[in-house]
Amino acid sequence: MYYVVPFECPGFGIRKSIGHVDFWPNGGQHQPGCPEETWGILVMLNFEADFTRGACSHSRAVSLFIDSIELCRYDPDGKCTMGYHTSPKCRGDYYPDTLSEEPFC
Repeated sequence: MYYVVPFECPGFGIRKSIGHVDFWPNGGQHQPGCPEETWGILVMLNFEADFTRGACSHSRAVSLFIDSIELCRYDPDGKCTMGYHTSPKCRGDYYPDTLSEEPFC
């Protein structure tokens, strides 16, 4: 089973379903608790700061997965749990909401 938590941030991730099951926490873009990303020319003018902002949302996938092992059961609609306990029968796109700090569930 191919399990994906994609994030679309400037220069990170993709906005396309590519796995057997794709989870899009908080819509798959800006994650609660991360600084707002800046776009366009600001990315080029202040790359280091923007990289840090985008990296926060992008790297959240790792934290969400770690939380899923013991702390959380992200279950957006009662059909499919996101994370370590995802059933191999799950298919499609899911859109769970998370919190701004750990534990994120």
